[in-house]
Amino acid sequence: IVASKPEELDLLLDRLTVNVTEFFRNREVFDILESTTFPDLIKKNKDLRIWSAGSSEGREAYSFVMILKKLMGKDLNRVRITATDIDDEKMQCGRIGKYKFMNEKDIDKELPDWALKMVKRDPLMITVPSDIRRIVNFVHHDLLKEPPLNKMDMVSCRNLLIYFPKEAQVIAINKFHEALKDDGIM
Repeated sequence: IVASKPEELDLLLDRLTVNVTEFFRNREVFDILESTTFPDLIKKNKDLRIWSAGSSEGREAYSFVMILKKLMGKDLNRVRITATDIDDEKMQCGRIGKYKFMNEKDIDKELPDWALKMVKRDPLMITVPSDIRRIVNFVHHDLLKEPPLNKMDMVSCRNLLIYFPKEAQVIAINKFHEALKDDGIM
């Protein structure tokens, strides 16, 4: 069926990939990024390059940008985030930067008050503004089949490795290690 109907491959891929994502998921992790990790990276790097692997629709990548904007202000142009995934449809959603929610309480739960001030909010949707969207480059990338990105200051793979079998995890970790600068962090 897949050979005769290419659109079936897209449907199959959507069913097989896990697209669990939210802004600032596990808030305590983002608190550490804001208080320690990002300030250290900002201090030691002229330009900051981050790879968000398995990014789905980019909520994690945009969460990074919001924290960095809070910390850096107008210096945000020093930051480049590459968000990669194999699901082109989810990445297109990220490029557009419009996210629907089931109810207003979900918006308040996902985004801290200070971050809500950075986005446009409608009753059941938020729109990420262009000054934040321009920092993130969405790229189709099959981590297990393609070469890694390079010269990264940080690699995030928070929602990826748990879905890989052990052999694939080893391949991915080796590629992440190869992608990092000598003093980069994962």
